[in-house]
Amino acid sequence: MKAQFSRRLVGVAHLACAFCLAAATLFTTTSARGDDVPSSDKWMFQLTPYLWLASLSGTVGVSQNLPTMSLDASFGDIFQNLDAGIMAVGTARKGRFVALTDISYVSLSADSDGSTALLGSAHANAKSFNSTIEGGYQVVQSPHANVDLLGGLRVFSVSNTIDFSGGILSARSAESSDTWVDPVIGVNANAPLGSGFSLNGYFDFGGFGIDGDWTWQIYAGGAYDISDMIRAYAGYRYLDVHHENDGFIYDVSQQGPMLGLGIRF
Repeated sequence: MKAQFSRRLVGVAHLACAFCLAAATLFTTTSARGDDVPSSDKWMFQLTPYLWLASLSGTVGVSQNLPTMSLDASFGDIFQNLDAGIMAVGTARKGRFVALTDISYVSLSADSDGSTALLGSAHANAKSFNSTIEGGYQVVQSPHANVDLLGGLRVFSVSNTIDFSGGILSARSAESSDTWVDPVIGVNANAPLGSGFSLNGYFDFGGFGIDGDWTWQIYAGGAYDISDMIRAYAGYRYLDVHHENDGFIYDVSQQGPMLGLGIRF
């Protein structure tokens, strides 16, 4: 697992460098024009409920005395494994200053592919709440592109339940939960294409190995302004989380298409 995790970190580092290089290129090519764009002194808000049709894969654990369980719920199984989900992004802007909150609650269930003679097969339920709270500054503001540099916190609250049955031992269930907070830094970019269309991108990275925690995510997609108040989004999102604490393990990744509808006021 450590070797696999190290390879993932190297891949994240390469991806972060590429994303930051793209943002820096965007900054250098548009900053000269950005000073001519007036900033609004009024607060502007947007609330965006969204649907994330994400697959889930990784490892969860509840105790050092029980085996961990591998999860592998594909995109095609999402409606079969999804028990509940609430997702929304809120954004507030005033001039070049921006505040962002992304709230997601997901309850997923899945069966293990393997089994043991003593415990039998396993069924897991992972209830995950996470909220990213960030503030930042729009370093690029022009008719061609807008780029925000962000910093903040990502709060996780996760509950893992694993039920074992069909083995030599009697059926048993174990549950464990944990709550933790990871610092994160991010980049948010938007490039208008004209006629109401635009490209959107977001990347953040956090945890920084504090207590062994790492988390990162990336989103890329497009948007269309249905009206002055409503904007539709479609894209692809990947989120990776690694956390271990006294036998509690939540080492999972989620990825899949995302659809949202933003309401501006």
